[in-house]
Amino acid sequence: PPNPSPPPPVYLPPSPPASPPAPPLPPFPPLTCIWASAAVDASSSYSASCNQGASQDKCEVVGVPDAEPSCADVSGAWSPATSGSGEEYVHVSFAEHMEIHYIDIYETYRAPFVTRIEAWQSRWKVIWQGVDTTSCGTAFRVFLDDPLATEELKIVTATSGYEQIDAIQICGVLVPRPPSLPPLPPAPPTSPPPCSEEVDLVFVVDNSGSVGAQQNVVLDLLRATVALFQMGPTAAQIAYVEFETTVVSPPPSPLTDSLTDILTAIDNAGPIGGFTCLSGGIEEGQSVVTGAGARAGVPKVM
Repeated sequence: PPNPSPPPPVYLPPSPPASPPAPPLPPFPPLTCIWASAAVDASSSYSASCNQGASQDKCEVVGVPDAEPSCADVSGAWSPATSGSGEEYVHVSFAEHMEIHYIDIYETYRAPFVTRIEAWQSRWKVIWQGVDTTSCGTAFRVFLDDPLATEELKIVTATSGYEQIDAIQICGVLVPRPPSLPPLPPAPPTSPPPCSEEVDLVFVVDNSGSVGAQQNVVLDLLRATVALFQMGPTAAQIAYVEFETTVVSPPPSPLTDSLTDILTAIDNAGPIGGFTCLSGGIEEGQSVVTGAGARAGVPKVM
């Protein structure tokens, strides 16, 4: 039989070009290690003053070790002033702001004794707390699970005896310091002292219906004005008069040098109502400020 016809050719689409390889990850920045540059504070120090390399003051934790690997009570390392088992601490700072990955604490006597490490980030934050297993004369290395940026550490210790720390080193990545906080706003001006001048003062207060809901505003203003004066026989005397259709009840408060009396008169202001008899209020105010209790030669204010 004749040969069958060959099958038609099959055309496959071209394969897509291969994806370019992923770029390599950036190299991890190398770790930098620096020593404590200053001893800011300590709970106590065995030496009363610093004699670098020859004392047991807090200053001995600054810089590279100079007592390690000794495991004896020697000079050149910080030691607290007492041998009790209570908490002690030394607070150090570093010359650079660093994201810390691990900390080395050189313990040269009575090790192990570190119980807690705190870092300053606008407040003290505990970054390690646990059991120190360091052998005396070696460095206690603490790795941080979450690297933290700071330039101040507080090493907290507790043991029976005179523990000693020779040096403190941090290792990590140098990072920029956080921006400084903006300066605090200026303090508000202080209130002036009360006026101590002699004066006979009378408040003449409109209590008519037109005052309405503003009465409390007026009374608060009177109280604030009273607070500006020193009251007394040789200082201010103040009286209170209120009016509407007539000079009304309560009766006018006479001149008084008692702060309690004048504030009570203001607090007892009568209810709003009536018409505005301004002339009656002025006449009553003049009568009060020149009447009983008024002092000769003292300014009269209404």
